[in-house]
Amino acid sequence: MQRLVWWIQWHRRIGAAIAVLVFLLAATGILINHSQQMGWHQAPVYSATLASLYHIPLPALESGFPAGEHWVVQQGQQVLLDRQVVAECSGGVQGATLWQDMIAVLCSDALLLLDAQGQLIETVRGLPESVSALALDGGKLVARGATANHVYADDTGAWAATSGALQWLPVQALPAELKTELNAHNPVPGLTRERVLLDLHSGRLFGDVGVLVVDIVGVLICLLAFSGALTWVGRYYRKFRRRHH
Repeated sequence: MQRLVWWIQWHRRIGAAIAVLVFLLAATGILINHSQQMGWHQAPVYSATLASLYHIPLPALESGFPAGEHWVVQQGQQVLLDRQVVAECSGGVQGATLWQDMIAVLCSDALLLLDAQGQLIETVRGLPESVSALALDGGKLVARGATANHVYADDTGAWAATSGALQWLPVQALPAELKTELNAHNPVPGLTRERVLLDLHSGRLFGDVGVLVVDIVGVLICLLAFSGALTWVGRYYRKFRRRHH
């Protein structure tokens, strides 16, 4: 009888001690099972704290291209118009400017034409080889290629070689307010919500200490199962003895 009471007491103590961690493990496990459906395997993470835990340097957004009253900024492979993601630019933004009531953004593999609200109007492919800068020459867009400069004909969508001195559009420092806001919402490179969930569930998010804590919780859960089963068997055995005496 005393042993049974002892097991019951320790069963309660262990359960109370690890209740929060067991809830955390269960919650993260359920979320991991549905992370693909929720798109968390691709969803970026915006947290300087998590970046430091993973020892991932968080690149600061310092500069961009002015386009009228707006700013075109590259954030990873995304193109931002001020604070709004407007397009993908895998090769990097080489230049941007206000042009014919549109915003022209020169990427390494395409020329993007946006309206003032950031809606994509047209994507022009077939750029000159290795474009690296953008300029305006008499109202015409000019891209600097590997061996020559090329002017864009908006009526045909073609590029033709051109010559002459040009003033290439320089990258400029962002306004302080926009810079602060963008960096506060800068995604951690290579980190997704699903990855954070997996590492939180396993304890790896907190290094070796976190893994050890999860291991201890696993052992204690086994002890809970054992003590619970032992308590049930003990009570059943007591009832059985009473019936036969």
